Amino acid sequence: MGQVMAISIWIAGAVLLWRGAVGVYWLVPGLLLSYVVALANAWALTIEINR
Repeated sequence: MGQVMAISIWIAGAVLLWRGAVGVYWLVPGLLLSYVVALANAWALTIEINR
């Protein structure tokens, strides 16, 4: 999941350089996925380690 997030943000940057403002549409899923990955990591560090 973290790799998909990183790739979508990289694609957003490449599309912004190549095609212009269309790259912003790639940035939205990348940022949303980064929140999901951060929440999953926080869950694992907070809850799963204590078990």
